[in-house]
Parts: sequence; C-alpha cells; structure tokens
Amino acid sequence: MQITYETTQQQVFDHVVSFLFKQGVRSVTPRTEIEVYGVTRVRGGSCVYRGPKGMRCAAGVLIRDEDYVPEMEVNSIGSIIKNFPVLNYLHPFLPLIKSLQVAHDGSDVTYWPARFANVAREHALDPRVIYDNVRPVRTKA
Repeated sequence: MQITYETTQQQVFDHVVSFLFKQGVRSVTPRTEIEVYGVTRVRGGSCVYRGPKGMRCAAGVLIRDEDYVPEMEVNSIGSIIKNFPVLNYLHPFLPLIKSLQVAHDGSDVTYWPARFANVAREHALDPRVIYDNVRPVRTKA
C-alpha cells in the first residue's frame, strides 16, 4: 500500500488487518533455549517490524521496503518516525498504528478478531475487513 495525503484511517486499518490475517502469524524473532547455571531460559520471540521469512508486524506492513533499515528494530514506531524522517508519511496514522501493534503483537492469533474489532471501535472504523478475513488458525506441526 502506498500511503499518500489522500489515504484514510479506514484504508490503513483495512490494509493492515487484511495483511496480518493472510500472514496468519506474529512477526517475531526466532526462539532459542539456552541453559544458564542449570536453568533453561528462552530467548527471542520478540516482535519485529520485519521478521523471518518475510513476516511483518502491524507497523512493518506500512513501512515501504525502500524505507526500511534494520536499525529500526527494537525502537517504538513513534521513535522510528521521529528518527527516520523518511517515515513521516506514517505520522498521521500513529495512534491507529500503535493500537494495531498492541492488538497484533500482544495476543495469540485466535484473539485477533476480537482485538482488531476493539481497535475498529476505538478509532470509529468499520470492522467488516476482520470478518471478511477470518480463517482457521494455523497450528504447529
């Protein structure tokens, strides 16, 4: 999606939600287990704008490929918009993007329909795209 001055909040919501449902998984760093003094600890699983196998988080969906740099990772969307002026086109959508990130990054896929419906309600948006895209959840083999 190419964001322009004419892009609406509804168009951003529809694009991100549709993309994330098609992706079907969260965009996270790979999980690894390490043992430290006899205690197994899990590392990874952190949400990232661009993840393995082309995965993207709710904000990462909106960052154009030519604008993305790995240094954006581990920074909030507000910080990267501020520190990477090339992303100023996202600024008008910042509250919506933050809400979409919380809904996507903070919950299992099975909760996405309800979480995205809450985002639609909070931002006075039409939630129809959610119900047009709901599909069975992938399970790990």
